[in-house]
Amino acid sequence: MKNLIPLFSDTRAIQLLDDILKHNKEIFGFFNDDEDAKFFKERMTRKDNFKYLLHAQSGTMILLYNRTKEVKWDNAHVVWNDSSGEPTGIVAKNLDDFLSLLHFGDGFLSEFLMAAYMNKLMLDTYKNPLTTVTDVKINSIITNTLASDKNFGWLTEKLTESGYPKVENPVEMAWKAFNIEYPVVI
Repeated sequence: MKNLIPLFSDTRAIQLLDDILKHNKEIFGFFNDDEDAKFFKERMTRKDNFKYLLHAQSGTMILLYNRTKEVKWDNAHVVWNDSSGEPTGIVAKNLDDFLSLLHFGDGFLSEFLMAAYMNKLMLDTYKNPLTTVTDVKINSIITNTLASDKNFGWLTEKLTESGYPKVENPVEMAWKAFNIEYPVVI
């Protein structure tokens, strides 16, 4: 992750993520290593616009996408690329928002993205995630994450202490990001 820090003018978010991973490699099974960065680079065709950020034990890759090719990546979007390839989509408009969304667990991001992806794919068949990813579902995901990930409580405290509070409406935040235009094939 050290190679990404110089890409940001405001390094607070990327340094926090680096610090979180250094001190706790088991958060959601996320990790960042050279081998996976190499795997990412071998498979990508639009390397100038994308940077490898994280990998999950499930195989999901989390990428940064700089659609405007700005010199600094502060406004780069965060893309969730599921291990099966689909769904793939922007889940946060920037790294700051991504960190705030982690209060809801990676299960929330996966659940949201599947709902948004299916809605986009079959608009007449699948409801909008603003109506399907409910507070009840989100609270269930948080409860399950707290029960299954012993480090989740630590993570949410660390995020809040570092200036990344839990957002009031995570589905709306993620939905706005999902609707940002990005290439279909990355």
